[in-house]
This record gives sequence, C-alpha cells and structure tokens, in this order.
Amino acid sequence: MKKIVLDIDVSPWITKDGDINVAIYVGNECEPVFDDNFSFNEMLDQAIESYLLPGSNKIANYHRKDVKQMRKALKKAVKDFDKRVEEIGYD
Repeated sequence: MKKIVLDIDVSPWITKDGDINVAIYVGNECEPVFDDNFSFNEMLDQAIESYLLPGSNKIANYHRKDVKQMRKALKKAVKDFDKRVEEIGYD
C-alpha cells in the first residue's frame, strides 16, 4: 500500500479591523485554497444569539455562566493585547 502525506495548514489571523481572517493552505502551495474574513462583531452577535431563550431577547438562565465566562475572556484578551503593545513601546 502506498502512503500519501498531504499537508494542510489552517492559518487564522486578526486583521487590523478586528475581523478574523482564515486561510487554508493545502500541500506546498504558496497561495491559499481558501481565504476569507469573518466579522468579529457578527461572530459576537451569533454567540449572543446562541445564548438567548428561543423567541426572546433575554439570556437564558442556564447560559448566564457561559456569557460571564465569555465576557471575562474577551476583557482579558483586550487587556493582554494592550499590555503587549505597550511593552514594545506603542503609545
């Protein structure tokens, strides 16, 4: 039996606009086979909507811990980003 190895590289980035860019490379190609941006705000809206009670605009009680955890993680990410750019001398 012949063994075939196929390299697949998924490369996510945060753009200067705060969107998420995802590029997928297959094999040794220099150009991605898939390259698209995903709006961070749209992703946040989708996450929030997934925590709502069906047919309402209220966070379900059983998702309150999830929302709290996500808010904490996002605040930490912004704090960490600010700290890192300050460390390299950005004002």
